[in-house]
Amino acid sequence: MIGFIKKNIKLVIILTAILARITAVLISGDKLVYGDEFQYIKIAKNLIHNGFYGLDAPDAYRPPLYSFFIAALFFISHDSIVFAKIIQAIVGGIALIFLFGIGEIIFDKRISLLAGALYAFYPLLIYLTTALFPQTILCFLLFGSVYILLKIRNDNNILLFLSGGIFIGLIFLLVPPYAFLFLFFIYYAIIGKTINFKKIILNIIMLFFSTSIFVLPWLIRNNKLTGQIGYIADTGILNLWLGNNPTAKAQHFTISPEAYYGKEYKLMLKIKQINFLKNESFYWIKTNPIKFFKISIHKFLKFYSPYGMSTNPKGAKMGMHGIIIAISYIPILFLGIISVVLSTTKHMKNSCFLMLFIFFITGFIYSLFITSIRFRIPLDGLMIVLASFSIVFIWDKKKIYKYL
Repeated sequence: MIGFIKKNIKLVIILTAILARITAVLISGDKLVYGDEFQYIKIAKNLIHNGFYGLDAPDAYRPPLYSFFIAALFFISHDSIVFAKIIQAIVGGIALIFLFGIGEIIFDKRISLLAGALYAFYPLLIYLTTALFPQTILCFLLFGSVYILLKIRNDNNILLFLSGGIFIGLIFLLVPPYAFLFLFFIYYAIIGKTINFKKIILNIIMLFFSTSIFVLPWLIRNNKLTGQIGYIADTGILNLWLGNNPTAKAQHFTISPEAYYGKEYKLMLKIKQINFLKNESFYWIKTNPIKFFKISIHKFLKFYSPYGMSTNPKGAKMGMHGIIIAISYIPILFLGIISVVLSTTKHMKNSCFLMLFIFFITGFIYSLFITSIRFRIPLDGLMIVLASFSIVFIWDKKKIYKYL
């Protein structure tokens, strides 16, 4: 038995991660807590039973991929919420395949295995699986994208750009703010080891092609529906307004446009509401630059807080589960950041800088809209890899000093 575990240690960690998540799902059952969950389910059911994508009529309110994912699972299971959560838990565990790869490319197998074990039992990632949120699926796509990105740094193979474009295209349709990773693929296509201009152009074309296969049909659909060009979802503009209006604060929750503008807003057509919120947001930013800057700083800090959004949706005190989350997150954050200092080779340092840059640029993007720890949680997986290196480094040093 021990020999089997040692020989198949990665598989054992993956299965353990899946088991931990499924256990949490079975405990939570079909309970839905957050408003977003009900909206995803409503859209999914409309896809199955009414033949359109939207809440009450065809719309572009949310990015489509997660609702299509839920719809496919509901179609198979006759609308079983628990079944959807279990499949989501399995995807969250399978994401470890890419996390192992990231750890081995940057460091070595020992560190990748530690990262996998920490990921398997990381409270926030397990808790996230019990809710119908897209961030668990994002873990799989984010880790896959970063893994391919790290491979591209050493090998400008056109198939890697094809694969990277597919992952980025899916991210565009799942959680658009994370699609900034597309720019990293462009960057490494230009500065990669292959200086051949023709190869660079071919790689970039392949990247655009494989990304557009997924994104373009949705953009065309939304253009016909709303008349807007390059439009993914209404929630982008809504979140821009929620984070930038006269009542805006650093918290995730704020007053709704319906409550703030009243009857005037409710009587507008949907597309006019979106254009109205966009104009109002940019006007507020333009006329309140200092307040905008201060709130953005606060939102940026909230993004990295262990309790940036209350784990209780009603905003009650954090409770024991919140304390557990804080205790697990703060060491990961600290150890992840110091990995740059502890790195012993140029390859390690550059890779750590890349991971930290992704970690912090995401916070900057969200600080322009609204922030929540839920939006950050997938990034914690990347920080776990860096923190694992710091743990092993400190442990090895401790053993060396013991025998001096």
